[in-house]
Amino acid sequence: MYREYNTLIFYNTNMNRRIRSRRGFTLLEIMLVVVIIGVMASIAIPTFKKLRETSQNKRFMNDLRLVSNAFQIYALENGEHPADVSRGQTPAGMANYLPKGFNFSDKCAIDGTWDWENGAFGVTAGLSVKTPNRDDAQMKEIDADIDDGNLSTGQFIKTESDRYTWVIEE
Repeated sequence: MYREYNTLIFYNTNMNRRIRSRRGFTLLEIMLVVVIIGVMASIAIPTFKKLRETSQNKRFMNDLRLVSNAFQIYALENGEHPADVSRGQTPAGMANYLPKGFNFSDKCAIDGTWDWENGAFGVTAGLSVKTPNRDDAQMKEIDADIDDGNLSTGQFIKTESDRYTWVIEE
């Protein structure tokens, strides 16, 4: 019995040595994990970017509709649209009509600057965004969602090289 006990101890000691000598990861295992994470990131990052862009576009379109409705209500109640102002400025008398939290001096969801148009760019009344961080192809996607998909016709048009206008009244 004593002998069996010694053998068992000897066996356990040997096994402990084997386990202790293999405590870390090999360079190959670490490189494999890094490659797998890289492949997963290369798949996920473009998807997240597209989702973020889509979300920003939807927010922009929603703001565009809400603010243009506010200008239409103002015109109905006052008999005319507010006077034209510089970009980033809220037209006089519009503060009570705009959605809560909306501010003309803030960047819009697509990083452009809001601008109210009255008698400018060939429209009687319109809401513009100047210098958004979207190219024409991306702006056409927005136009397709809210208008006719053509930036030269319809209610959402390109009025300058870096200005897009939602026409409230022609």
